[in-house]
Amino acid sequence: MIRTKICENLNDTYSFAENLAQELQAGDVIALYGNLGAGKTAFVQGIAIGLGYSEPVTSPTYALWQIYEGGRLTIHHFDLYRLDTVEQVYAIGFYDAVDSDGVTLIEWPERLGDELPVPRINVYINRIDEEKRNICVEGLK
Repeated sequence: MIRTKICENLNDTYSFAENLAQELQAGDVIALYGNLGAGKTAFVQGIAIGLGYSEPVTSPTYALWQIYEGGRLTIHHFDLYRLDTVEQVYAIGFYDAVDSDGVTLIEWPERLGDELPVPRINVYINRIDEEKRNICVEGLK
């Protein structure tokens, strides 16, 4: 199934992701595609809201992996931007998270190449202007 939405502002992005979160199940992997500043972390924030989190969700650009517990599902949030090889991804425990009972969200999934888990949900975020985003979601069950 494919869903596409033009989000007029940040609140629309949160709302779209929050609604999607209601359909997520343990073990789901979400690959987030988009340029720098596209809104990948904002989308993750909306997922977190939809899963019942109230604590701040930030980009794990320097930490590489953030874990959020206490909602309906544990969130494993990865940002692979600073990694160069699949071996580095293995070293940070990526596949331990994927094999868990939580949901795994991956910013910059291109870094995994052919190692990107299947099945997965792909989210493509394209920036139209400063506020507006076109978001396409593929692979929902």
